[in-house]
Amino acid sequence: MAHIITITGPSMCGKSRVIKQLEMLSTTQKYKGRFEIVKVPKYTTRPFRQNEIDAINSGCNNDLDVLPVIGKFNECDNTTMEDLKMLKFNAFNKLGCDLVYEQYGHRYGIKLSDLYNYIRLGKSPVVILNDVRAIEDIKNLLGKQCISLFVFRDVPNLKRFEKEGEKRHDTKETILTRYEKATAIYRIYIENIGLFDKMILNVQNGDDCLRHILMQLIDSICCDPQTFI
Repeated sequence: MAHIITITGPSMCGKSRVIKQLEMLSTTQKYKGRFEIVKVPKYTTRPFRQNEIDAINSGCNNDLDVLPVIGKFNECDNTTMEDLKMLKFNAFNKLGCDLVYEQYGHRYGIKLSDLYNYIRLGKSPVVILNDVRAIEDIKNLLGKQCISLFVFRDVPNLKRFEKEGEKRHDTKETILTRYEKATAIYRIYIENIGLFDKMILNVQNGDDCLRHILMQLIDSICCDPQTFI
């Protein structure tokens, strides 16, 4: 049985790494034909980050977990900030997303019909969600057919964010915002631990440990979809 898998975690915890490992495992002989995932990006009104712009320009759109609502990068030439905000707001509303939430003044949305269509095809859609209410809404709709994961590496550290931000060519304001957001998401897990089915400890000791944890997760899904470890 296909499941919707939600992944929550602060910036730089390794959410993309977890998804890539799940994708690799789904192609192995052990799971091929039994477990297949598809990454479902969210629509957003926030400006695209430099690393996301670089990914699009290099043709690596599949690495993104967000989609623009206007233009290529959620930008529009010769438009004031206020007009751009209104354009994105109107474009977002026209998309008809069923699951909508807001963070730091930016909207994020998913079409539930897309998730249901993948499930009907026997595929498990994977969505990165850092909003408690959005996760609760999906779990209320699907019950045990929704598996919510929290990815944890370590407690957010400002110096590490500054170092990583320099590599990404982020501004100091962006770095601080990402750090504050990561700290807030870490608190989400602590304060809502009962909402998540499993914590993925993504320690920096190679992929073997992470792969083993994810294999246990997949085995629990494939063997008995009504139970979860």
